[in-house]
Amino acid sequence: KIPSHTLRLLWLRIGGAKIGKGSTVWRNTEVLGVDSLRIGNDTTVGWHCQLDARGGLVIGDHVTIASHVLIIAGGHDLAEPEFWAVGGPVFIGDYAWICSRALLSFGADIGEGAVVGGNSVVSKPVAPYAIVSGPNAEVKGERARGLKYKVGGKGLFTLFH
Repeated sequence: KIPSHTLRLLWLRIGGAKIGKGSTVWRNTEVLGVDSLRIGNDTTVGWHCQLDARGGLVIGDHVTIASHVLIIAGGHDLAEPEFWAVGGPVFIGDYAWICSRALLSFGADIGEGAVVGGNSVVSKPVAPYAIVSGPNAEVKGERARGLKYKVGGKGLFTLFH
């Protein structure tokens, strides 16, 4: 709940995260496995997200991750009596957009420019520029190619959220 973007990013970097130029992580976002978190340049992670990077989490450049997104890089093997922990990396390509309340679990590999709709569940690769939605991340369309926008935008302090 650190109200300064600069201090918040410094705190994550001290923990071992690699965060590119112009990127930000908004308030009330929780990070597990901070030393396995990689965020590219000009990327925004919204309010109240949960980023479980213990299995590895790589987020590209110019990515928008909306508020209340869950990224879970681990789980448990239900077939094992010992309930062993299992997991693996999650990858999010450049210019991807992850909409509010989406859930990405280990095995998710979001291609460049892809869009994951709100309340969607993704545990498999998503093709570049695909627009997916729903509990099985079904392809609903395709996004324009040649994306060149900048995500940017952050306030100096965010005291009230």
